[in-house]
Amino acid sequence: MDIFGIGPLELLLILVIFLVVLGPEKIPDFGRRFGRAVRAFRSTTTELSRQMERELNIEQATEAPQERNVKKEVNGTTPAADKQNDGPKG
Repeated sequence: MDIFGIGPLELLLILVIFLVVLGPEKIPDFGRRFGRAVRAFRSTTTELSRQMERELNIEQATEAPQERNVKKEVNGTTPAADKQNDGPKG
C-alpha cells in the first residue's frame, strides 16, 4: 500500500521524526493549525472556483447573442430578416 509513492515503513519513519522534532506536547496544536490551514485553503479555492464559474457564465451569456447573429449571417440570414420572417405564418 503506497501513499504518494511512500511505503508503510517510510511513512512510519516520517511520523517518528515528526514526533521527535515537535514533541508530544506540540503535535495536537500543530494538528489544529494544520487543519485550519487546510480548511482556509479549501475555502479559498472553492470561492475562487465559484467566482470563475460566475465570470464564465456571464461571459457566455454576453457572447451567446453575438454568436447566434454570426451563425445566422453565415446561413444567409440576418437578425433583421429573422424579425420579418417571425411574423404570422399561414
